[in-house]
Amino acid sequence: MIPIFHSKTRKRPPRWALVLLALLCIMAVCCSPALGARDVRVPLTELRPSLFTDEQGNPAGFFVDLIEDLAKKEGWSVIWVSGTLSESWDRLSRGDVDLMPAVTVTPERLILYDFTNESVLSIWSQVYARPDSGINTILDLEGKRVAMVRGASSGVGLRDYAEKFGVTAIYLEKDTATDIFTAVSEGEADALVMFNSAGQEEVKEYGLATTPVMFNPAQFGFAAL
Repeated sequence: MIPIFHSKTRKRPPRWALVLLALLCIMAVCCSPALGARDVRVPLTELRPSLFTDEQGNPAGFFVDLIEDLAKKEGWSVIWVSGTLSESWDRLSRGDVDLMPAVTVTPERLILYDFTNESVLSIWSQVYARPDSGINTILDLEGKRVAMVRGASSGVGLRDYAEKFGVTAIYLEKDTATDIFTAVSEGEADALVMFNSAGQEEVKEYGLATTPVMFNPAQFGFAAL
């Protein structure tokens, strides 16, 4: 007798397996013929601990492990292209890179890019500031200087969130996470907005604190042109 499995009792594949399958599909489509079917160019932005350059100058982080693991299984050669988040989006738009890791879906991006259906990591946007900032709600950002990474959806989300409450802040766009944490620690900015996954790694190093202001839950995944 042939066994019959009903959907309610069938085990769902583990999340990592679904992510790898989705990544395999999108990479099969996005690989550039100009580089050859086995070469995949991937931006390397600085977004600890998910994606960054380690002390030895090598790509590191969860997304790096995921991509390298799949590339090894499929016989691909990964070419890591260092740059800021904004530069990396521009490169993807021009076709200079093939796959964009550690990104979130927005309505504007959906018009231009394809995204994997399976998310890699659940995240949200978080506001960080000095311990004595007095920032406890979105209303406390009125007139404050808020640093954000240029091209990051966390910054776009904060602008929209503040606008809904009629809050007018001064937004300072920087190239990297290091730049915005430095801006707050040195007094150039009063607060910063960052994905919680990255902010948790940096907040103690710069002597900052996590404020109660959190918003914009999202999913980290991959994008391709």
